Amino acid sequence: MKTATRLLFMIVLAFVIEGCHKHSNPTITGGGKGGNETIQITPEHEGYFIDTGMVYIKYGAVNAPANGIYDDSDSVSIINGKPVAVFTHLTVGIYYFRATGYHGGLTPSPYVQGGYPFTAYKESTDSIIMSVGEYNP
Repeated sequence: MKTATRLLFMIVLAFVIEGCHKHSNPTITGGGKGGNETIQITPEHEGYFIDTGMVYIKYGAVNAPANGIYDDSDSVSIINGKPVAVFTHLTVGIYYFRATGYHGGLTPSPYVQGGYPFTAYKESTDSIIMSVGEYNP
């Protein structure tokens, strides 16, 4: 009987210790307005920054929305000599970005687009260079 009680105690103790253990990679969900995160997106195609375009953001998503509706957008502007779209006052969470733009040196189509999922683990300023590819609208 003592052996069974000790075994049961050891099993319960193992569960208690594991339950108290802080996991290093918590699951990040959500995302949206209301925090201190800033994300700066710079669209890039084959080593050239795209200075004419728009960047769209979907909160709480890692893929493009099926209905094509995004939560916010910003046009690409030159800031400190670099083209960026800036999203401010975001919270920790997951985001999906879509960029569209124009790259005059491309043939047959000068239009570019691309998507990028991003996870903000802490509220800070993140700068992302986002690759985009050619498309024909």
